Amino acid sequence: MNQAVKKVKEPSVFLDPKYVEPWFIARDRPFVTYALIAVNVLAYLSVCIAAKSIGFEFSPQELIGGGANWAALTLKGQCWRLFTACFLHAGWFHIVTNMLALYWVGRISEKLFGHLRMLIIYTVTGVASSLSSILYSFISAEAVVVLFGADPAMQVAVGASGAIMGIVGAYVAALVVHRQDFSPELYKEFKTEFFKFVILLVVFGIPMHADQGAHFGGLLCGFAMGYFMLPRSDVKAIWRKADAVTIAVTTACCAIVFMVESTGVLDIQNTLAVGGGTYLMLAGDYPGAIQVARQELDKHPRNRLAAELLALSYFQNHQYTEALAECRNALKMGVPRSNDYLLEAEYCHRLQLYSDEILAREKAVKLDPQIADTDSKIAEANFMRTFALGDFKSAMTYAKSSFGTSTTPEKKAYMAFFYTVAARLGHCLGSENLLSKCLQLPLKERWTKSVLAFEDGSIDAQELIKRATDVDKQTEAYTYIGFNELSQGHADKAKENFRWVEQKGNKDFVEYDLVKLQLQR
Repeated sequence: MNQAVKKVKEPSVFLDPKYVEPWFIARDRPFVTYALIAVNVLAYLSVCIAAKSIGFEFSPQELIGGGANWAALTLKGQCWRLFTACFLHAGWFHIVTNMLALYWVGRISEKLFGHLRMLIIYTVTGVASSLSSILYSFISAEAVVVLFGADPAMQVAVGASGAIMGIVGAYVAALVVHRQDFSPELYKEFKTEFFKFVILLVVFGIPMHADQGAHFGGLLCGFAMGYFMLPRSDVKAIWRKADAVTIAVTTACCAIVFMVESTGVLDIQNTLAVGGGTYLMLAGDYPGAIQVARQELDKHPRNRLAAELLALSYFQNHQYTEALAECRNALKMGVPRSNDYLLEAEYCHRLQLYSDEILAREKAVKLDPQIADTDSKIAEANFMRTFALGDFKSAMTYAKSSFGTSTTPEKKAYMAFFYTVAARLGHCLGSENLLSKCLQLPLKERWTKSVLAFEDGSIDAQELIKRATDVDKQTEAYTYIGFNELSQGHADKAKENFRWVEQKGNKDFVEYDLVKLQLQR
């Protein structure tokens, strides 16, 4: 056995050929590993095409459309998601790291288990990891995670890492069962490499919000399969029977777990009901989502997920007062998170409760100092607060502050415009011209350049409206034109533009809020 180990040219698991049939051991290139990598890459590219994105990071909606594992759909008739999720990835960094790991462990594992076994282990452990991911979400995770900007993100599970951990588990079984077949040096090397891999996966997975439930589920299933599927020095006829029994038993266990999960008895946080309501909200059926969330809250008044869903659904349905009430209700149901306060800030903003918005954002920053663009957001809220009070000089100060702390050239350009609006309404002659500074910024959006061109007189109002190709741009165009008319003393013309924004504009835009404040004067 030791002589055989010495002949190995690269680090790999090796068993004495006299104990192993050629059917089990890959004698040539590990083409199954390469094929799995190719399928994962093709799946990633297909989501890129469907999402019309370069794939830096996909939204939960895009992943669900591609076949992600989401309990609300998987356990309600779309069980195929258990399989397809093993080939999807959340973004380019996710797929690159997973494919490097698959290339690393796949090649040496395929040499041990053979082509067919390698494919079976990847598939079965991938499905098992999807099931364990759902179980983990039932027990400890939440089905709805509220992100900045009031965008709902369900806990969708994607990635090959669960199946990769299954391959690693089978790899570990080789070390356990056939330890006597390895030289002490080779055994120590394999054991060290395994622990390095697991530690790196956990350490890097936690800050990336990796699905640890899927990882450990895949690892345990892979260990069980590898333990019983490994070739042994027994009667040859028993080997293939052991393979068949192992595959049949593992598949049956997966089916039983799926059926138990489908009943909802393990769903201690009632995430299935909330997930179904979230699906309605994403589909645009806000009244339906509100009804589902309200029914769940009637059954379980302390269900924080349902309260968050209800708040989001009210918000999407432009029922801002109800949204804020439910958001504050959810805050009382558990330990507050930074995202909870960010959502409260958004709801307060829509209701023009700018002091409350500032307070909520400050609470969010205390919980998570790394929140991006916070200073700019707080300054913008102060701008809106002072603008509403008619304190245009203070509004100018806050607009300038937001301009200085904004992280994107486009945001700086819009804050420069708001600064100019406050200066004109406050008759602050000789104020700093921030718009001229914007012309020196590396602006990427053609529309932002059009707005600046309108402000410096390069194009007129009609041309600006002509370049406004959708409702969002039209909302901005009529707002800017209206304030331009107002600053020139044309109050009637200004109101005509403001009325258009009020009746047809995008209610989620800060420009809409500015117009609403002006019409209330």
